[in-house]
Amino acid sequence: MNALEQLRDIHLPPPPASESFDGGWWLALLILLGLGWLLLRHRRRPQLSLKQQARRELTALRQAHDRHGDAMATLRALSAFAHRVALAQAGEPGQVARLTGAAWLQHLDRQLGDNAFSQGPGRILARGPYQAHCDYDVEALFQLMQRWLEHLP
Repeated sequence: MNALEQLRDIHLPPPPASESFDGGWWLALLILLGLGWLLLRHRRRPQLSLKQQARRELTALRQAHDRHGDAMATLRALSAFAHRVALAQAGEPGQVARLTGAAWLQHLDRQLGDNAFSQGPGRILARGPYQAHCDYDVEALFQLMQRWLEHLP
């Protein structure tokens, strides 16, 4: 026999059916669509301004003080809060970061437009957070912080 006579025809596989996609592909597609929708929704959410974020944080600090009543922990938290807000809104954060003591209080006074930090209830922010214990008017300091936030741009 001739070798060519022993060859057989090539049989092509059947065409794929539309049902050949298993459920995993559809599930993956649904997950991707869901993630895309969440991403678009998240991007459309308006970002809070610095002042709005600071107001929320100050409210949370007041609520925390109302729960635990620890005046020194509140003083330290308010001091750190004031530093974070001042740094975030400063045009030149390096200059604000270096301020301590009376210079720090004068900077806050300039932002507020009076001397409530250097000569009022805000004086406690210069040395109080670094002491083991000190007496101060917690409510007056919260009110001063609220007034300071209202004067920020």
